[in-house]
Amino acid sequence: MRQIFNFIQSLAESRLELLQQYSEEVEDLMDDKLKDFIEYTDNLTKDLPPDNLEEFWDFHLDDYHQIKTDYPSVLRYSIIVSAYSTLEQTLMRIHNQHSTNREGYKKYNKYRSDILAIIEYIKIDMGIKIPNDFMELTYINKLTKIRNNIVHCNGRIYDDKNKDRLYKIIKETPFIGDHSDEIMLEKDFIEIMLTNIINFLKILFNAIELKYRQSEKTSN
Repeated sequence: MRQIFNFIQSLAESRLELLQQYSEEVEDLMDDKLKDFIEYTDNLTKDLPPDNLEEFWDFHLDDYHQIKTDYPSVLRYSIIVSAYSTLEQTLMRIHNQHSTNREGYKKYNKYRSDILAIIEYIKIDMGIKIPNDFMELTYINKLTKIRNNIVHCNGRIYDDKNKDRLYKIIKETPFIGDHSDEIMLEKDFIEIMLTNIINFLKILFNAIELKYRQSEKTSN
């Protein structure tokens, strides 16, 4: 069983590390594209009179916003969804190694989140000692609300069932804001999110390993 848990941990870590690498490389490409665009437009507009300059930007402003805002938003939304799915899948695999019922965790559905329900199952039914108040879990609780909005509302805060709660999370969480009532994520948000998920899984798998070591000592 320990080997299976080690395999599950390895799968999760490799996927999250790949997302980190992918995010960093694509962010760099988008930064370069933005710099190239600014350099290109600066060269075209340096000798234009004010009236022609305004006309130029009326034509090119959408291109600028697409490179500066729209592309990064699509990337960061997709990274959040993929990283959260990796976390959810990892927890489900842990759950399924213990439960004969693949929906056993749903008895904790008062949490209205599969991730939180599975974590509760791991703590209570599997007897894995993980604290309720450590920083990474608190972060994941907030991330759940952000991810749900992205998946179900495409980042539009006004479509959220509990937009006041979402505004509160945005206000108290670094590197996230809103623009035109949509969630706006900075590059640093993705780095912090991935770090929190990786650290959370390390804490969880360390707790699982400790449980097995204690069980072995007891049986011996």
